[in-house]
Amino acid sequence: MAETKFGFSLAGIATELDTRRLAVPIYQRPYAWGGDGDRDQVTEFWGDLRSTFTTGNAEYFLGTMVLAKEGVPDRVAIIDGQQRLATTAILIAAIRDEFRARGDNERANIVQTTYLAKADLRTAEQIPQLVLNPEDDTYFRRRILYSEVDAPQTKSSHQLIERAYTTLRTVVAATASDAGADWSARLLDWIDYLRDRVRVIVVEVPTEADAFLIFETLNDRGADLTIADLLKNYLFGTSSDRLDIVRNCWIGALTNLDTPMAGSQVFTDFLRHYWSSRYGATRERELYARIKGRVTTAASAVQFAERLQDASRLYAAILNSDHEVWSHLGRTTRRQLDVLSTLNLGQNRPLILAALEHLEPIEVAKLLSSMISWGIRGIIGGVIGGGSAERVYCDAAVRIRDGKITTATQIGTELANIIPADDQFREAFAVARITRGSLARYMLVALERTRLGEREPELVPNEDEAQVNLEHILPRNPSPPDWPGFSEEQRRAYVNRLGNLALLAKGPNDRIGNKPFHAKKPILLQSRLLLTKAAGQESEWTPETIARRQERLADLALKTWPV
Repeated sequence: MAETKFGFSLAGIATELDTRRLAVPIYQRPYAWGGDGDRDQVTEFWGDLRSTFTTGNAEYFLGTMVLAKEGVPDRVAIIDGQQRLATTAILIAAIRDEFRARGDNERANIVQTTYLAKADLRTAEQIPQLVLNPEDDTYFRRRILYSEVDAPQTKSSHQLIERAYTTLRTVVAATASDAGADWSARLLDWIDYLRDRVRVIVVEVPTEADAFLIFETLNDRGADLTIADLLKNYLFGTSSDRLDIVRNCWIGALTNLDTPMAGSQVFTDFLRHYWSSRYGATRERELYARIKGRVTTAASAVQFAERLQDASRLYAAILNSDHEVWSHLGRTTRRQLDVLSTLNLGQNRPLILAALEHLEPIEVAKLLSSMISWGIRGIIGGVIGGGSAERVYCDAAVRIRDGKITTATQIGTELANIIPADDQFREAFAVARITRGSLARYMLVALERTRLGEREPELVPNEDEAQVNLEHILPRNPSPPDWPGFSEEQRRAYVNRLGNLALLAKGPNDRIGNKPFHAKKPILLQSRLLLTKAAGQESEWTPETIARRQERLADLALKTWPV
C-alpha cells in the first residue's frame, strides 16, 4: 500500500510545541506581529484567546499550519504558522515567569522543559523546541527561552518580540492577580487551554516543495499575504527537486537589496519593476498571476530565480549611488543618480534596470543625465504620474532587452510623446505649484546654479537642510493685516508657487517666520544667492509679483533642464 503523501491532523498548538522540534527556515521573514502600524496582532491574539477561555470548554481555532519533514536538519520546517507558534511560545514563557515571580519555581521549570526547551540526556543542555530564523533566533533564545533580560536587540524584529513579551507578561500577571488565591490553578488552566483547546489544523508533507504548493493553494486569495510571499511559495513549490537553487537565489536577492524579508515594499517594488522591464508595465495586483502564468516548470522557476538574483544587484544600485556598480562610471553618474532619487520617480526604474543590463556604460551615463530633464519636465507638465507614462517607460525597457534600442538618443525618441517640449514646459513652469519641500529646494538650487552660469546646473549636490531652508515669502499661515494684497483664495493659490519660494540660511529664515514683506525684504537682500537677493529687490509682494518672478524662473528652467 502506498504511503500517504500528506498528513492532516487537528492539534492543540501547545501540543505541537511539546511534541515536535520545529524550525523556521532561513528564507522566512522575521517575527512581525505588532509591526503593522496601528494593528497589534499580539493584543488581538490575547483578546481572542481570553474570550474563548472564559466560556468554559469551548475550543478556539487558530487556522492552518503547513509543516515539511525536510528542509531543516533534525527538525520539522515551518512553512506557514511561525507567527502563531512564536507568539504562543512567548505567552507560555510569560506564564512560566509568573510562576517564578510568585515563588513556584518547580512549576515554572516544568512549563519550561515541557514546551520551551527540553534537556538533552547526553549533553544536559536545554534544546529549544522552536528555532526561529537566523535573524531572530539568538535573541529569541536568550530573551524568551532563557530569560536574559539584557539580551541585546539588534533588529527591529527583536523589538517586536520584546514588545510581545511585555504585553503578554502584563496580561498574564493581571490574570493571576484577578484569580486571588487560585492564581496557580488559573495559570495551569491556561496551559491546559493552550494544549488542548486552542487548535490548529496541521498539514504535514514530506518535502518543502510539497509544502509550498499546499501553502500557495490554501492562500490563493492572498489574504494577509504580500505578493512576494505568494510568489516565493509558488516558486519554491514549482522548483521540485531544484528547490535548493531557487531558494539560494531568492535569499541572494534579499541580501542584495539589504531587506530581511520578501514582504517588504522595497522587494515588491523590485519584483514589479523587474517584471515590467521584461514584459511591459504590470500593476502590483496583476503581478502574481502574470508571473505564475509564465513560470510553470522547475526549469523556468530556476531561470527566473537566477535572473531575479542578478537583477536585484542592479536594482540595489539604482537605490544607492554609493553602490559598487557605479564605481567605473565616475562621480558625475553618482550625482545624477542622487538627483533622480530626489525626484522620486519610480516609473523610470524599469528603464534604468534594462539599460544597466544591456547598454554600454557611456550610454547609461547619457541616459541618466537626460532622465533628470525628462523627469522635471514630466513633473511640471503633469504627465509623469499617470499610467500612460509608466507604460511608455516600460515599453522602452522591453525594446532595450529585445535589442531594438541601443543608445540614449533612441530612448529619447521613444519617450518623445511624454516629454513636454519647450513651449509646453515653459508655460507649465510659469504657473507650477510645488508642495514637496525636497523637490522645491532642488529646483531652486539648480536654477541658482544656472543663474551663476555653472556647467551641469541640474547636478545639485546634496544640500544640508540644517544650513539652508526653504522660505515661503508669502507665509503659509499669514496674518491678513500683514498681507493685505492677498485674499484667502489667492493665498491658497500662490503660497506654494515656485515664484513665492526662496532659499535662505537657517538663522535668518528662523527669524523672519510669518513677518510681513517689509520685514523680510532686508533679509532677502542680504542673501548671497542671486535669486533670493532679486526677490528682496521687489518693492512689494503681491500675486502679480509672484507671477512675474516665476516667469523669469521659467526662462532659467529651459536652460537648466533642456529636452
